Amino acid sequence: MSTQSQQIVPFKDKVSRVAKYLNSNRKQLALALPKHITVERMLGVALRSIQKNPKLVECSQKSLFDAILQSAQLGLECDGVLGQAYLIPFKQDVTLIPGYRGLLKLARNSGEISTIQAHEVYEKDKHFFCYGDNPKLEHTPTAEKEPGHVIAFYAVAKLKDGGVQFEWMWLRQVIEIRDRSQGYRAAKQYNKPTPWETDFEEMGKKTALRRLCKMLPSSTELQRAVILDELAEAGLPQDLEDAIDIPAVEASEGGNGDQVAPTSKLDAVVDAAKASEKSKARAAVADKPKPSAPAERLPMPVTPAANPSYAEAESDPFKPGGDLFGREPGSDDK
Repeated sequence: MSTQSQQIVPFKDKVSRVAKYLNSNRKQLALALPKHITVERMLGVALRSIQKNPKLVECSQKSLFDAILQSAQLGLECDGVLGQAYLIPFKQDVTLIPGYRGLLKLARNSGEISTIQAHEVYEKDKHFFCYGDNPKLEHTPTAEKEPGHVIAFYAVAKLKDGGVQFEWMWLRQVIEIRDRSQGYRAAKQYNKPTPWETDFEEMGKKTALRRLCKMLPSSTELQRAVILDELAEAGLPQDLEDAIDIPAVEASEGGNGDQVAPTSKLDAVVDAAKASEKSKARAAVADKPKPSAPAERLPMPVTPAANPSYAEAESDPFKPGGDLFGREPGSDDK
């Protein structure tokens, strides 16, 4: 057997084992998927991701499945081809990182947004923006062949009620966020390529878009994607097992007898954030001092100097695509 064959066969065996593991958990995956994505398609997406990045088979199968499951819950394809989401190996674990196009998709699916987009701004572009009570954003890209260096990024959304929300970030702000990224620092430490080097404009637009998404009326899926992206960027947690609670086997039944999809701990993070904001609002109202009752009127004193003043009240005005699934290993070596 040739050296090349000796190198290929072990990898195919690993892929087959991973495929069987994923296929054995297809019931849990099916419960998490939206109606327009089938289990076969999602498993095929996973296989293509593995074929593109062989290091994924070196990671734990549990962390790989967790990342694929989270991608399914978001309704994003994680093969990296469409730019919706990426499966990234980190040591022995797999991290799901939502992509720029994935955030755009989830924002558009929220039902509250008419249009949303993000752009980079070059030195020779015409641009103007201001915040305040009458925010305004204008950007006209230059037609020159050499537009100069990128100086800023922005994301802008038009809401269905006619309102417009935008977020402008200067290059220095984006660089600061990049330099704090755990993934970027690790890649530089081990001299590995990073998306910040290969797709800098896409990463910059994604950074501005992510910040904008925090300000928009959004779906739970979009909130999850933003949280996942921030956790991955900060390196917390590197193990998705800390962020996702996979149900044992079966899903529970709702009050009408329908099956309820698995719930992740990430859902709880989002719910807790909402509850925290409500709690803060209630606490602010509760802590607001109530006007004190007028002091009891005293008989007028004999001398004016003894006349007390009344107390004044003060108020202090959050697939199997791939034919390896369900197939005996080695049935097709093409």
